[in-house]
Amino acid sequence: MTTVLAVRPTISLSPHPEGITVTGVGWEQLVAVSSPGVRDAVLSVRESPMPSSEILRRALEASGDLSAAVLVQSVVKRLSVLGVFEHVLFEPGNGAVARLMTAGAMPVGLSALPPDARLRVLSPMAVATVRAGEVVVESGVSHLQVALRPDLFALVVAGDLDALPDPVLAMLCTARLLVTPEETASRRFRQWDATDLWFHRKANESRGADGYGGTYHLADDFKPVPYARPVPPGGSLALPVPDLAQARAADPPLAEVMERRRSHRRFLAGRTSQEQLGALLYRALRARQIHPDDRGLDVVDRPYPSGGSVHEIETYVVVNDVTGIEAGIYRYAPDRHALDVLQQNDAIRARVNADVMITTRGEQPPPVVLLFGARFDRLMWKYQGMPYALLTKHVGVVYQTIYVNAEAEGLGVCGIGGTSASLFAQATGEHPMDEGAVGMMVLGVPDPSERDAWGRP
Repeated sequence: MTTVLAVRPTISLSPHPEGITVTGVGWEQLVAVSSPGVRDAVLSVRESPMPSSEILRRALEASGDLSAAVLVQSVVKRLSVLGVFEHVLFEPGNGAVARLMTAGAMPVGLSALPPDARLRVLSPMAVATVRAGEVVVESGVSHLQVALRPDLFALVVAGDLDALPDPVLAMLCTARLLVTPEETASRRFRQWDATDLWFHRKANESRGADGYGGTYHLADDFKPVPYARPVPPGGSLALPVPDLAQARAADPPLAEVMERRRSHRRFLAGRTSQEQLGALLYRALRARQIHPDDRGLDVVDRPYPSGGSVHEIETYVVVNDVTGIEAGIYRYAPDRHALDVLQQNDAIRARVNADVMITTRGEQPPPVVLLFGARFDRLMWKYQGMPYALLTKHVGVVYQTIYVNAEAEGLGVCGIGGTSASLFAQATGEHPMDEGAVGMMVLGVPDPSERDAWGRP
């Protein structure tokens, strides 16, 4: 078996009078090379993967100068730092059996095989996906990935490391996918769930993705999803519009609101009004303007900020005890300031309430439950590499915006950390890959007899 260097499929190399131009997805960089012979030798790897020793041989042959050896090593190292190469293990007659690789512009370098490699175990942080007939294994511990032939991956999972070739073991150790038993027992490892750590790295390593940020990567294949939604068959209930001029004059100062703010889990029956609910939704969540950006995606002006003004967060209102509004499940239409009727299915509403009451330890359903959904198809049409991380930030902004406005309106709220994806789908009728649950709150007029957990008056 032979390990060779190959140019990653998402990277292109081209000659430049001063060296080699490296072009990735959304970025470009010039690597200076003083010798045309060395430059051309390095560029020959575009035609066919080859060992670094072959690049060196070609450079020496082209330049006729022994100093080319030092220059080749320097250029290959600089290209490796930019993540240009994959280290590919070839087996005669079977092609590539393993590849050490990365994404974006992160460094790739194959480390020497550690002496204890065959005593190590597969990392509990490992995440495996299938891609083009290979099993791609990675973790949040490193930006490196190892693509394995399925039979080799089976050996790794079975712990049969003695049956693996040394180059494969070296790749797995370099990518921190084989670790010592002591590491797996450490606090550093045990405090993480594999998917959380993997997601953390994926979402926060901007140089570690082939496409990151507002790339509009689906624009050529799909049309953008409009922001405004039509009135459903069940009709719509217009909400009263609060007097913002009066609110500006009468509202307590922000400092007072922030100091008074607390979470409420107990509410007074029959006291939450349509006017209060309408005022809260208007002040916190309404759409003030909507217009298309230069790629045709609706961008929205709302009271709280959102990345790219996409505003993918939708609000569903489960009404249990609000004067002037029939009990049921509604979707707030921020462009029309109305509650669109989704269903008056008491059984589904009861399941939502039961889920909430378990979390809040409540004895009665809260007057209102707010379910927050994210319209993935709007956000992910534009953003790449980090859209889910972005929407989690937006959920936090929505929570805080509702907290401060509810306090000013005399309503108590409590943000809830967990939600039920399946229950959200039942309540809203939305496909979970198009729109899914990302948050939940309860609200109503607070019960003044509820004890403050921090002993505040």
